[in-house]
Amino acid sequence: MIDARTNRRELYARQIATQRADYGASGVDQSEGSALDFARARYQGEIRSTSDQSEADVELFEGRLARRSAAAGYVQSGARLLNACTTYRKNRPPAADGDV
Repeated sequence: MIDARTNRRELYARQIATQRADYGASGVDQSEGSALDFARARYQGEIRSTSDQSEADVELFEGRLARRSAAAGYVQSGARLLNACTTYRKNRPPAADGDV
């Protein structure tokens, strides 16, 4: 039982030493935070980036929709004007001599 505990401790110590060596080789300064802190910061940055990109996509879509709505409004206004002119022309009183 004692040998199993000793072996496990040695295994964990080797794993920690390997992790520290990997961190050092990657340029991570171990005195300024743990790997978990770095992973958390990176993950939060990715989430923020994705959120900002989604927000930008929505704003772009809303801008395009507003432009199309404005163009549709102009077309609809023109159609109403033409319709009103046609209705007026059909319903106006008969022209007097010389009127067109």
